[in-house]
Amino acid sequence: TIQGNKKSRRVFFLLNNNIRDTFLIQRKAQTVMNDMIRELREMAPSSLGGYPLEIKATTSIAFYTNLDNDTLEERVQYFLYWTDLKKSGVKPAGQPLTYATTTAAESLQIVLQDMDSVPGNWMFAYRAKFSTSTSPVYVDIKDVRLVAIWLSVDKDPNLLPGPVTVSGVVNLRNLRDF
Repeated sequence: TIQGNKKSRRVFFLLNNNIRDTFLIQRKAQTVMNDMIRELREMAPSSLGGYPLEIKATTSIAFYTNLDNDTLEERVQYFLYWTDLKKSGVKPAGQPLTYATTTAAESLQIVLQDMDSVPGNWMFAYRAKFSTSTSPVYVDIKDVRLVAIWLSVDKDPNLLPGPVTVSGVVNLRNLRDF
């Protein structure tokens, strides 16, 4: 019947759009993951001499790295805000140097939307160098040597194909000497 054909075509186009959207979301999530891994690998002490890793939590991480290849380390923070993964970058400024946003300029951007923010799901987990612990977070900040990252994105939880998850593990090689 004509009605049946119209309905079938509509379902086909909706499914095709969902699959295309899922592919685009997966590509975007993988790009964000690659950027995070590169930045974490290159972390270094702050331009003020502070420890390279500043915040470690299940939905937030802050560290120092040189984003623009100048002589100063920027403070970078990734954090979950509702269903948005945001990235904050602060370049130190002033005399004396400070990362305070009253003096330094902060760039804030949404790097990934539609994050699956189910309470209890980890986004970041941390391991110590010789840890045998299965706990994803309870490691002293100075002992962290490995960061596992999970980015789970679901544009519409009510539609198939479901959430897209990309994950990665970063060996914090610049922390070996600390």
